[in-house]
Amino acid sequence: MTSRMGFVGYVWAMAALDSANAEAVAKVMASFMMEPLV
Repeated sequence: MTSRMGFVGYVWAMAALDSANAEAVAKVMASFMMEPLV
């Protein structure tokens, strides 16, 4: 759980630095949120 959240946070930070990919990363974030947190 912690490692997953850490990875998502890292991806989000990269998205913030590269606004051009923000939409694409947002879709990835959505898929992560849709997955069961096991």
